[in-house]
Amino acid sequence: MDYKQLPKIELHLHLDCSLSYEVVRIIDPSVTREQFDSEFIAPVCSTDLLEYIKRSARGYLLMQTPEQLRLVTLDLLRQMDEDGVVYVEIRFA
Repeated sequence: MDYKQLPKIELHLHLDCSLSYEVVRIIDPSVTREQFDSEFIAPVCSTDLLEYIKRSARGYLLMQTPEQLRLVTLDLLRQMDEDGVVYVEIRFA
């Protein structure tokens, strides 16, 4: 079964934890793929909440202007569309 084709909902999605590599490179072209993977993406197997919180701080720094917020939000909506998400509640603090 192709789960991408099924409609989905996201009830609690943090904008600052959802930046794609593509939008990060638009905002800060100096970020390499390796930096993105280590500084923005939490480890797959982690039992430490601080591992996740450290990554959100890096994304937050790239969301300081109205234009950056617009780019990040539009990119997240694109990601949701690609994943078949039909309803999303986005959080941003």
